[in-house]
Amino acid sequence: MPYTYYIANGYTSRSKAVGDYHGMSEFRLRNLAERDTTIRQRIFFADRPPLDMPPITAGPMGGPYQEFPKDLPESHKDAGPWGAQIVSDTPLAYFHISLAKRNGLSNDPTYAGGCGMQLGKPHLSKTWYFGDCFKWFVPAENPPFPFSQYEWYHILNPNPRPATITLTIGDDKRDRDRTRRYNLDAQRVLFIDDPDLVEGTMRACYAKFESDQPILVEAERAIFGPEGPRQWGVILGCASPGAGEPFAPTQPASPI
Repeated sequence: MPYTYYIANGYTSRSKAVGDYHGMSEFRLRNLAERDTTIRQRIFFADRPPLDMPPITAGPMGGPYQEFPKDLPESHKDAGPWGAQIVSDTPLAYFHISLAKRNGLSNDPTYAGGCGMQLGKPHLSKTWYFGDCFKWFVPAENPPFPFSQYEWYHILNPNPRPATITLTIGDDKRDRDRTRRYNLDAQRVLFIDDPDLVEGTMRACYAKFESDQPILVEAERAIFGPEGPRQWGVILGCASPGAGEPFAPTQPASPI
């Protein structure tokens, strides 16, 4: 039987303009079986049809190291946000490292970039929860801490049908819950970078995504200077894995 994995938080861009994103991705695929496997990868973008990469054969405990956009410059040089579906004849250890930043005004190499690390998800879900969301915007003058922060969200819809997605942001008081709705085309990804999703300048909260199609949602924390993202900005630490719907059965998309 095939084994299927997904990621949603790919981002590749070589732009150097202030305020733009600059990013790359590294993949490590490892065949965990004592026999050869064929690995098939489908890449999903925000603004174009998906791309099927050439199949890869991996021996026992073997597998490729891939770096984007270097290995696929035609499709990934300035792809922006993207996701992937990986299908293998055997179980894989699948590790994705996303290195990204927002180009800022600072030339300090301390803030040259950051990375998020993510394991491939073995299933999709119609509901995703994130319990550790935090918005903290410090004042530019006399900041109590040297950076501000909030969450970015990445959504993958690998299905042949569009998805209607409702995002709820709230906390345990429940009196400030707010919702946003997104329509995501079939076989596309969506990148949400919106600090106004959370009210105020300092607040711990949760995020809940509900969809009429099985999707993948991933998040990572954006860290930036007290004067705003145009000063400097990176993603820092491990990407937030989220939690799928409890006890939900595996819901694969259409096989490659």
